[in-house]
Amino acid sequence: MKLKNNIQILLLLLFCLSAFSQKKTYLDFMNERTVTFPGCENARDKSECYRRSVGEIILKDLNTVSNFKKIGSIQEVIEIQLLLRTEISGETTVLKVDSKHKEIDTIVIETLKKLPQITPIVYLEPKSSSFGFYVVVKKNNKTGRFEWVERKSKTDLSKEPYPVPNDFKHAAFKNCDTIKNDYDCFVHSFTEWLVINLGDKIDTFKKERFYIQITIDEKGNLEKKKFTCNSETLKNELEKLFEKFPKLIPAEMKGKKTKISYSIPVTFQ
Repeated sequence: MKLKNNIQILLLLLFCLSAFSQKKTYLDFMNERTVTFPGCENARDKSECYRRSVGEIILKDLNTVSNFKKIGSIQEVIEIQLLLRTEISGETTVLKVDSKHKEIDTIVIETLKKLPQITPIVYLEPKSSSFGFYVVVKKNNKTGRFEWVERKSKTDLSKEPYPVPNDFKHAAFKNCDTIKNDYDCFVHSFTEWLVINLGDKIDTFKKERFYIQITIDEKGNLEKKKFTCNSETLKNELEKLFEKFPKLIPAEMKGKKTKISYSIPVTFQ
């Protein structure tokens, strides 16, 4: 059974004591607190990927023949201010659209109704979140189409430090004891444990999206567990399965064993 063909698992973590390894940067910090637009799962900058993805959809609609006839005479740079909220369901609620042009606002509002399902931010439980940004476009008189106006930030967040202490170790499965990258090993080992123990039952729950929240105490024991899913059958299976969850090597902060919580969205494919 190939692991990657059976489960797609994204980890967004909230620690009781927030910390990561030394190589984490402020960009990582922001990525953990940003919704995930389809196709942006492995993006270097998730917020920029989200902004760009939404902007591309808007730009495409602005350049349709019918819409261009309405707004093609606008020559100045157009700044479209957006405030969007991603609901727990993955749906988008439009809170604000303002470009100073009513025709453009109307087009953009209709366009945003077509946004795909978006993965919300997940801490100890899924949460809705709002994101404000600008999409900036200008008509190119040579091509007769609206195009992006790039406005890059002067600050490189990948060079800024992660805003929490660095001397932290994740909770770990026994096979991760001698592996330096304990985060990746935790992800791999947790996924492997889940897939192996569910076995053929995975086929019953294909395409089912659910959330697993677990807390590992200072001794490495599973202290709390919570499952958020639509299927009661799946929830019952997980309840039984996690009764057999193995004891882990506990997390550490500054050399002291500490409690840690993980919130994990899961989709079987």
